Amino acid sequence: GRVRCPILFLNGTSDFAYPLDSYRKTIEQVKPELATVAIHHKLPHGHIWTYEIVDAFIDSVVRDGEKLARVGELRVAGNEAYAPLLSDTPVASAELWYTSGDGRWQAREWKSLAAQVADGMIRAQLPPDRPIAFFLQAVDGRGLRTSTSHADLQLPGGATNPAVVPAPKLEQDFYDWYRRHAEVLRLKD
Repeated sequence: GRVRCPILFLNGTSDFAYPLDSYRKTIEQVKPELATVAIHHKLPHGHIWTYEIVDAFIDSVVRDGEKLARVGELRVAGNEAYAPLLSDTPVASAELWYTSGDGRWQAREWKSLAAQVADGMIRAQLPPDRPIAFFLQAVDGRGLRTSTSHADLQLPGGATNPAVVPAPKLEQDFYDWYRRHAEVLRLKD
């Protein structure tokens, strides 16, 4: 990626214009050490600067203010989801957010379960529902929420549910978003 400064990715589970699959592809274009991710339940789409997390992030970068908690890459082992905490910011609590619903991202029902914070990690047991989309979220002492990107687990036997892994028509017709993005960046140079 070309980003050379810290960046906050703030999005909602129900964003109609920037669904989580597109969001994740964008985050993956930025060096992990520069990205702070924050997926919030039912945060509406918009270009709004009235969220406390935005002010706190900007203050942490330009004024040496208190840093946001940064959560590393989401991993799964068996039925456990886990991710490392990448900053020294104390985390007061953590949650696993998940949906096993079908349909458009913005129409899905999201649920949360308590997660455990210990030894620099967030851990949570995944519900047995499949397919499932989920992410881990850290809450600091100020109530500010940061998270991992989302992940998907499919139906047994490898069957997929297109509502959990949305793919626009072009991608279904073998459009390789990652290759095309790299070509566009190469042409801009």
